[in-house]
Amino acid sequence: MNIWASFGYYTSFSGGPANGPDSLYEVASLDGATEWQKFRYITYPHLKPIILLAILINTVFSLQVFPEIFTMTMGGPLGSTTTAVYYLYDLAFHNFELGKASSVAYILSTIIIIFSLFQMRLLKSDETLEE
Repeated sequence: MNIWASFGYYTSFSGGPANGPDSLYEVASLDGATEWQKFRYITYPHLKPIILLAILINTVFSLQVFPEIFTMTMGGPLGSTTTAVYYLYDLAFHNFELGKASSVAYILSTIIIIFSLFQMRLLKSDETLEE
């Protein structure tokens, strides 16, 4: 389900290589660059923001899985498919423990922010791309 739900985000990869200017590829060919070098120094830096977007969105979707669990398993047999968001929902709307549910929401938000900041730092561009 995740593949189909986020298919639109991943289609942005198909337009990513087109963002690189053709003149850079022509100059690299004239300088004798191999295909791997063209990918590493031209294509990959242009794809880096798209890769970051896809990783961030997929991470957030993965940590906030709810509709699939709610629709298919309702927490699964003996809670085996319970996620943080489903646990939050269960606390708030079945057990009416709103304080605990709020705490779970804050913790989940903090975890998502930490993961996002780590991924952004990991994939940050060292230099600006000029055309």
